[in-house]
This record gives sequence, C-alpha cells and structure tokens, in this order.
Amino acid sequence: MGGVQSVCLRLFRPLDFLLDVIQARAWKVDNAKNTFLLGNYGPVEKELFEKNLNVVGNIPAELVGEFVRNGPNPQTIPRGGYHWFDGDGMLHGVRINPDGTVNYVNRLTDTNRLKLEKSVGSSLIPRIGEMKGKSGLSKLMAYALKTSLRLVNLNKGVGSANTAVQFHDGKLLALVENDHPYAIRVLQDGQFETIGRHSYGGKLKHTFTAHPKIDAETNELIFFGYQLHAKPYCTYSVASADGELLFSTDLGLKQAVMMHDFAITKEYSLFLDFPLEFHPKEMCSSPSYSAFRFVDRPCRIGVVPRHCANAEEEARWFEFRPGYVFHTMNAWVDEDSQEIVLYACRSNRVQLDSFSRQWELARAEEEESGANDKVFEEDTTPYPHVYRMNLKTGATTERALCTEESGRRMGCEFPTINPFCVAERTDMSIWHTWIWIAKTQPSRESLRLILSRTAKWLVKLTLEKESTEESACLCPETTPSNPSSWRTKTMGIC
Repeated sequence: MGGVQSVCLRLFRPLDFLLDVIQARAWKVDNAKNTFLLGNYGPVEKELFEKNLNVVGNIPAELVGEFVRNGPNPQTIPRGGYHWFDGDGMLHGVRINPDGTVNYVNRLTDTNRLKLEKSVGSSLIPRIGEMKGKSGLSKLMAYALKTSLRLVNLNKGVGSANTAVQFHDGKLLALVENDHPYAIRVLQDGQFETIGRHSYGGKLKHTFTAHPKIDAETNELIFFGYQLHAKPYCTYSVASADGELLFSTDLGLKQAVMMHDFAITKEYSLFLDFPLEFHPKEMCSSPSYSAFRFVDRPCRIGVVPRHCANAEEEARWFEFRPGYVFHTMNAWVDEDSQEIVLYACRSNRVQLDSFSRQWELARAEEEESGANDKVFEEDTTPYPHVYRMNLKTGATTERALCTEESGRRMGCEFPTINPFCVAERTDMSIWHTWIWIAKTQPSRESLRLILSRTAKWLVKLTLEKESTEESACLCPETTPSNPSSWRTKTMGIC
C-alpha cells in the first residue's frame, strides 16, 4: 500500500474510534464477556509449528494426510460490536505422517484485508457485529466514502477467508462468502503458505460461497456467490475437474438475502431464497436493529439444471413456510416419486445477534418484562428437517426429523456425510447436536449418527465439558463401489 494511501486511511481513525465508542455505549458492549472472544473461541495470538506431538491412543495406519480447520481469529480486539462471523481467517492443521508421527501448525491466511488493516493498525472493513443501529449505518457510510476515494480497493477483495476450506484441482481454498477464495499451498510437513486470491484466471466476477459442492463422479466444483449492495444478488457457477470456470449465470433474485449454503443433486442445483434480507435503512429505527432482518414471507427453493445457460429463465421455484437454513446436509432425486429431497438444519426464524452474548444484553428489557425464553429458544434453534419438491406436480411437503427422549426437537447444526454420497441418496449422516438448558447456551453437546431413512439417531458421542465441536470429518478408506454402505473413519477436533 502506498504511503499517501496509508496516511489518508489513518486520518479516518479518529472517526472510526468515535463510532466504536458510540456503538459500545449504545449497546452496552462488553467484549470481555463476549462468548466468541473467550475460551475455545478466543483469539489465538501465536502462529506455531509443532512436530512429533504426543499421541494418546492409536491412529489407524491408513489415516495419512492433513486435517485442516478454518475459523475467525481477530488480530485486534474490537471496541464496538463483534460477531462470531467476524475475525481474520486462521488455518489449523494436523498432519498425520506415514510413520504415525503427528505435526500441528496454525497460520493466518494472508488476505488483502489483513495486509491492509495491519498497515494502518486498525480495522477498516465493517464487521457483521457492527451492522446495527445508526452508528452501524454511519460505519457503512464511512466505509463507502473510503471506497469511493479508492482508499480501499474492492477489486482486490476485502474478505477474511475465515469460514471453511475446500480442496479442488490440487488447491486448498480458504473461503468466506463475501470474497474470492484464497489458494493455499500445503507443504510436505503440513505447513501452510498463502498463494493469493484465486479468480480462475480473472474469469470469476462474483463472490464465492463458503460451502461449494463437489460431484464425486465428475469432480466438478459447483458454487455460487451473493452480494448485498446491487444486482445481480446471486450468481451461479460451475468449475470443471481441472479448474476451468465453465460458466456463471445470474439467478435473478429480486431482493438481497443472506444465502449461506445450497445443495446439489446429480442433475440440479438448489438455491435457498429464504427471508433473511438485507435492509440497511432499518438500522435507523433502533440501536439494536441489524442490517439483516428476518421478514415474514415464504421460503423459496430454486431448482436449476446443473449446466444451464440462463438460470433466471430455467429456475423452478418451490415455496415453503417461513424459516431459515444455514447449512444443508444433502439432496437427491427420488426416482420413484420424482421428488427432490433436501435434508437441512432449519429454524423457525433466525436472529444473527443470537450467536453472541451481546444478544443477552440486547434482550435485557424483554427478559425483565417476562418474555418467553422457551418460545424464543425453540423458534431460533435449528433442527433436522426434510423438504420435498415434486418435479411433476409442483407439490411440496416438509417435516421435522428426530426428537429427544423427552419428545423435544433435537437442536443440530453442521451435518456431515460421506463425501462420495454428495448428490446421492444418503442413509446416514453425522450432526453436531445439543439440548438447550440455559437461555442462550447449549448444554450436553454431542455428535450423533442419524439414520435418515427412519429419522432415528443410532449413536451418540457426548462431548466432554468445556469442549466445543463444529462438525465431524468423514475420511474414506478406499473409493467404494457402493458409497451408501462403505466404511469410513470419523475424525474431529474438539
């Protein structure tokens, strides 16, 4: 970054500091008590490379390679709002060597955003945790001024690469949904090196979901990207097995929505136009109003042929009752009924603030007035759910899956399946589950093996106290002839 640019950005620091102070006071922010800045979610200050770790138990001889996790790791503790989805991307890797020794490494992904903010010494890009109230809108306006003055170059990307990873065409991609992927080189000993922002030779013109899908038969990478400030609000793309971007097409959404995940079958791609919409003007209405609002309208699932010339014209839209899905499990076509079947984690509604302890403070007045915590909990807790769309008649059905022994719906997230079963009928899956005990904190967290066909859970692995798990990783032993019945190794970090 040039010296003049750096000096000009530093001139904004007093304004940014003032907006942070206003925001912190208006929301009663105390980041020293923020769930996602503490414990297992707290910032990791050092980058490490540790060889020959002590191993408790035995590692299967066939389990060789690297297990990689990605997650947000803020380099500076914010003064204003902070959300779980904020923070700079940090990769954690456990390298299992052929001789059974194990190495550990963690590295920040060297994004353009990280380099820019390091050079200035403060945060420049608005965070989700700041997008509330008039102070949040003021932050967005200050950011728009920085971009209009070309002090922040949007063409170079402003994403944090902090959400997920995907391996395709010999590249490890670090992902976040508001930017292009970052290509990562994985060295023989397990260490990481950031290659740079990956744009498919300059062909990629839109953002990139954190949850792309790979078809195990064709090895195609299927993905989409959404944006909030202007049309096209959502663009669909497919890359070939050798990493060539085959096409991109506008889905034709009329309203900007947060679309975190999607699903594929062998013939179709499924897009979730669900009612978590972007309405920044409503931030003026209240200090607690977010730019993202859950609105009362039907959910729409768009079914698009895998290889289509014009997604807007070729999409078929199916409506369901209001709700929200952050993560899907899998989808396939039931050949007997000609229905598309989609399994996902659905909640009745969603409130982004509910992911943080700051939500507790925002709800203080409601609690004092006797608000029904149980109703709120059950409305916002995601649970296993199945959607069905009849391709012949256009009819739709949906229902919840799996209950606890008490009869309550089982809270769940981060479903995982055998990677060779993507887009095919899936009989078994692993979900991170919990039972809500306190107002905002899940208790008795566990991993469960769920039999999709009967909607029953078969095996439960309860996590130890103070441990946190996001999703399991299923590691295939060999390429199977029958993916739905072959054995796998389950691997996770708690």
